[in-house]
Amino acid sequence: MVRSLGLVAIIFTLVACAAEPLPEVPVNAPAPAGAILRVALENNPLSIDPRFVRDDEGEQIVDALFDPLVRLDGGFRIVPAAAESWDIDDTGLRYTFTLRKATFHDGSPVTAQDFVRAFNGITDGTSTPRSYLEYLLRDVAGITNAQRFGTPLSGVRALDPQTLEITLRRPRAAFLELLTDPSLAPIPAAAENDPESFALAPIGNGPFQMVGVYEPGAFIRLARNTDHHMPPQIDEVIFTIFANDPTREAQWRAFTDGQIHVAYVPPQRRSEAIRRFGMVAGGDRSHGVVTDLTSAVYLYVIDVQTPPFTDVRARQALSLAIDRELLAAEVMGGTRVAATSYLPPSLPGALTSPCSHCTPDSARARELFADAVAATEADPDLILNLLHPLGAVHTLIAERLASMIEQSLPITVRFRAIDYSTLANQQEQFAWSAFRLGWRSNVTDAAEYLEPLFGGSLADGDSLLGQDESVFDEPLILNRGIKSALIRQFLYQQLERELLEEAIVLPILWYRHERIIATDLADAHISPFGRLNLSEISMQTSS
Repeated sequence: MVRSLGLVAIIFTLVACAAEPLPEVPVNAPAPAGAILRVALENNPLSIDPRFVRDDEGEQIVDALFDPLVRLDGGFRIVPAAAESWDIDDTGLRYTFTLRKATFHDGSPVTAQDFVRAFNGITDGTSTPRSYLEYLLRDVAGITNAQRFGTPLSGVRALDPQTLEITLRRPRAAFLELLTDPSLAPIPAAAENDPESFALAPIGNGPFQMVGVYEPGAFIRLARNTDHHMPPQIDEVIFTIFANDPTREAQWRAFTDGQIHVAYVPPQRRSEAIRRFGMVAGGDRSHGVVTDLTSAVYLYVIDVQTPPFTDVRARQALSLAIDRELLAAEVMGGTRVAATSYLPPSLPGALTSPCSHCTPDSARARELFADAVAATEADPDLILNLLHPLGAVHTLIAERLASMIEQSLPITVRFRAIDYSTLANQQEQFAWSAFRLGWRSNVTDAAEYLEPLFGGSLADGDSLLGQDESVFDEPLILNRGIKSALIRQFLYQQLERELLEEAIVLPILWYRHERIIATDLADAHISPFGRLNLSEISMQTSS
């Protein structure tokens, strides 16, 4: 992942290769009952402790080891998980959850206090290490003092061992869905008593439990939790961590040799993989290459403080100079899709028509740009500075963007790779005209794409645009409190169209999964959020 419901950029780092040979299990042969499911991970998870998850790999492991209060099913419906029922009061601010009788993997009971412990740990701004996930609970009462002083959240209380109460400081109709994030899971007391051991072998309450400890560079082994309220179909999962394999060729060989069942497809093997194994699209639960869109979007943020980009016409001109289809096809080899809005089509509520400046038009771009330069009296010898994260893919995209813009507009484009955390924390130290931002959500609500970018007060002054976004606050605040999901969705669509026309943030590309699933798996599905549904997968057996 790299997480980004609000505050973390998506920076994909390709790594790989197992530390030792894998046993050969023919991937196309029927698997006996109790067979081991082998899944490739591209990187060492930065953490498998729910409080400190920062990437897709860690989130997949946490999703298997822990149950949050509620989950999203395959149809984006909220279903019970650790909570068996809940009640929301008439104000929409107080949520009361009744927990099911359950235990952690060490046999200790799961109680409401375990959720209090987890949520306080996530929001404690004075803790070391500090969680990056406090934005998930930004609407809970007491969040400000928790972040500043490390005080417990006043809005999270254990009324008794089986009853958890959460009180919000402001309306958030989609808050229940936000609680489906895998990171918002209960944490046993053992995590505080021995945090080092917990980090390597978390004790969860989910459908799978750790076997041994996490070995970076090697594997993570999970076993079926038979005491779970919905025990998985498979007995064991081994996540094999691939290192030093930026081309994914080691994964490809392991998959075609029958050593792993789920792997990432090398971009250079995409056509071959589709030809040999077929393509899975449209959310089908089947085997083959999964090409569905994820919930991630590749963006460029424009500096609106410097002429001529203070004028919306100059910003739209930049967008019109970009051929997104060419970027997706030629630079990314079909592994990305031209983005024409913020919310990807993989999620409900996505716009069905592109923004007015998302289709290339050099003539129109030059016309708009000339008008903006004249109106703002901008320097005619304009230099556009693009900042992007470290990484070969980001550099390739920046190079092509620069070429496209220079061909269409009288601009000199320079681009520079920089560590994203440095940019986010010290943005004012750099001469930038645009910087790349990755965005993705673990929920379907459009607010998780729009608020962190455009909602200055809703982001508590920590919006990533680095400017005054107060003009967008009023509609965002209005929308978030509307209880009807359909009405809220309609209003967010209207607002997204308006924000797109402002062209402060340009959508560039949407991501595809680009993973391959073996033929002997049944009911395998990868959600738009990038997680394999381990609890539902079964392996074909001989008749």
